[in-house]
Amino acid sequence: MSPFDQVTDWQPASDGMFTAHLGEEWLQGRSIFGGLLAAGCARLAATSFPDRMLKTIETRFFEPVFPGSIEAKVEVLRAGRSVAHVQIDVWQEGRRCTRATAVMAVKRASQLQIDVAPIPADDPGPEALVRLPVVPGVTPIFLNFVDMRFHVGIPFMGGSKAIVDGWCKFEQGAAGLSGIVGLADVWPAPLLATGKGPMPASTVHWCLHLFTDAEPDPDQWYRYQARTIHAEDGMTTFQAWLWAQDGTPILWSEQLAVVFDVR
Repeated sequence: MSPFDQVTDWQPASDGMFTAHLGEEWLQGRSIFGGLLAAGCARLAATSFPDRMLKTIETRFFEPVFPGSIEAKVEVLRAGRSVAHVQIDVWQEGRRCTRATAVMAVKRASQLQIDVAPIPADDPGPEALVRLPVVPGVTPIFLNFVDMRFHVGIPFMGGSKAIVDGWCKFEQGAAGLSGIVGLADVWPAPLLATGKGPMPASTVHWCLHLFTDAEPDPDQWYRYQARTIHAEDGMTTFQAWLWAQDGTPILWSEQLAVVFDVR
């Protein structure tokens, strides 16, 4: 079983191309875990501009990526003095499956500052919660790598609130901000907390904003909270936050997913 750090370390080939092999252990339903793809793209963007911090990565998932070999093409769309835009396309057998656009920025002095939402205080902490078990045919296979503990919003339980709240960390520490990107996508769409019985859901578009460039502790717990903004016609939009265990805000994201509750 390949740990997260290894499967997101895509190797250079030629002419701005990179390659990787992704195994079945990282499946999320019939496709490879989308957070892995976004994290691999984030690492390529950071490699292109190692002196800048990753501020935003926007990812579109066009088609499923199946276990096997992939290719990724890196293109610098523009590089200014303060901000660079990097586009990464992921291909598999002639199909463009994923496109990510990353914003890499130089830190600049500023007197303007607004603090983001603080970590919620109404939680017993990860030690008092139970790890979500991996159930074949119900939970994604890749959760063998993740310790996920729900406080609110276990999916498919017919709850009254479309909210997910809990703690998570990789079973084997995933270093760097690419690991953080991956953790931000391990959770289900909060709308699934209101559903009764297993149902597929798939992300179509995901935009993530990072608040820090500090090297995260790969073994610490992270608090996650997501709330549904809208759901109709088989689509749901939700926003989410991630904090370090000490309360440091890490990121905010917005996601659009399709839900197949009626088939």
